Amino acid sequence: MKKVFLVPLIIILFSAVPFFASAIPPDGQNVTQEGPGDSVGILGPEGIFRFVVELKLTDEQLNKLHSIKDSGKREVFKSHNEMMLTVWDIQDEIKKDNPDKAKLYAFSDKIAEEQKKIARLRIDQMLSVKAVLTPEQFSKLISLIDAKRNKMKSRILEKVIGDK
Repeated sequence: MKKVFLVPLIIILFSAVPFFASAIPPDGQNVTQEGPGDSVGILGPEGIFRFVVELKLTDEQLNKLHSIKDSGKREVFKSHNEMMLTVWDIQDEIKKDNPDKAKLYAFSDKIAEEQKKIARLRIDQMLSVKAVLTPEQFSKLISLIDAKRNKMKSRILEKVIGDK
C-alpha cells in the first residue's frame, strides 16, 4: 500500500525540482538549431550565450555576462542539494508505518522555499543581463526568443496534429 503512494509522490517531487542547468555553447558560437534541451525564453545569463553572434556582444559585455552567470552557481547548487536531501527525507518519512503528515508538509514547504530562492536569483540575474545589454540588443534578444518560441509552438502543434 505504501508503494502505491510513494511512487507517485516521488515522481511529483522530482518533477517539481527545477533543473536550470543547460548546455551552454562556447562563446561566439551561434546556436540556432532546435533540439532536445534547446530552451526558448531564457533571458538569463546561460541562455544569452545562444545569441552571441546575433546580438554582436562586445568583449566587455561577454565578461560581464560570464560574471553574472557565475555569480549564482553556488547558490543554485546549494538549493538543488537541499531539495534532494529533503526529497530523501520525505521518502524516509513515507516509508514509516505512521508517516507524520505535518513533517511531510514541512518538507514540502522547505522544497518550495528553495525553489523560491532559485526563482528570485534567476530574476535578479535576468535584470542584470538586461542592464548589460543596450536597448537595441535587448529588443533583438526578445525578438530572437519570440521567434524560437513560435517555432517550438509550431513543432509541438505539428506533432499533436500529426499524432491524431
